[in-house]
Amino acid sequence: MSADVVAIIGFGFHGPNLRRILFDELCALPHTTIFATLFDPDEDAVGALANRPSVRKFSLQAHQFVPEFLRRLQAGSLDDWRSGPGFVI
Repeated sequence: MSADVVAIIGFGFHGPNLRRILFDELCALPHTTIFATLFDPDEDAVGALANRPSVRKFSLQAHQFVPEFLRRLQAGSLDDWRSGPGFVI
């Protein structure tokens, strides 16, 4: 709960899973930015992410998202991802 950046990789964003990781509580933290990939997404799962301001980027394709996320994290340049649109293909 004290992290500035949370990366959730290959996760099914469905009700029981969201409760397990305290997703509502994470999203309510003013200092936390969430980046995520979705596993087996449905409309409700995408909606759970799209309507959360703290979720800055999410992707349906982890194999493209993860290397770029790690590259940016290592370079210390996540700021542009924090301020841009929330959905990445």
